[in-house]
Order: sequence, then structure tokens, then C-alpha cells
Amino acid sequence: MKNASEVIRDIWKFEIVEGLEMQLSKEGNRSLALRLHTKDSTEMQRKMKMSMNNMLPYMIIPGFLMAGLLPWILPGIKMVVMAVTMVNQMAFNMALFGLIRSYIFDTEKEEHIVYINHGYRKKTGHTNQNR
Repeated sequence: MKNASEVIRDIWKFEIVEGLEMQLSKEGNRSLALRLHTKDSTEMQRKMKMSMNNMLPYMIIPGFLMAGLLPWILPGIKMVVMAVTMVNQMAFNMALFGLIRSYIFDTEKEEHIVYINHGYRKKTGHTNQNR
């Protein structure tokens, strides 16, 4: 059994990334310590360089794919944009010329036309002449 004056010490270690370790320790009843430890930096740099050399082909593949596909995709997109722009310009010109024509030729005030709907009246005894 431990005396009350002895320090109770618990240590937890976590490896955050390769080469960096976090150490959390409980010292006594009310104290908590956090320590960060690193391994040898030259060893870490060598491992990172090796992993980057292994990843390099996978990083280049998307660039090659885009360089191979874009010459066929971009002209098609450009033609679609030009067609949409042409239709937009035609619609704008039609609206503008319609506005100008109505401004020039429709200078007189037109009379107001009222349409009266009396509804549909079914005639009794009506026979269809087309049959």
C-alpha cells in the first residue's frame, strides 16, 4: 500500500503522426502534464521523401488525363457557348426591333376591345352533321 506522500503517476502515449508522439501524464491528484516528443528529424525526412517518391506517379496521372481529354472537350464547349450566345443575340435583336417598330408605327391610341363570353349553350335535339 502506498503512502499519501507518494506521487501517483499514470502515463498515456499517443502517436499523432509518424515521428511525433504526445505524452499525457497524471502526476498527483491535481496535476496533469502534456509533453510532445519528436523522433530523429533526418529519419523522418528520409521516410517522407520515400513516401513522396512513391506517390508521385499517382499525382501526375490526373494531369495527364486532363491534358489528353481537354483538347477534345474544350472545342465542343466553345461551340455550345457560341450557339447559345447567337440565339441570345437573335432574341435580343427581335425584341429591340419589335420595340422600335411599335414605337414608330403604333403612335395612335387604339380603342379598347372588350370580349364578351356568353358561354356554351347546348341545343337540344342537335344532330351531328359530320357523321
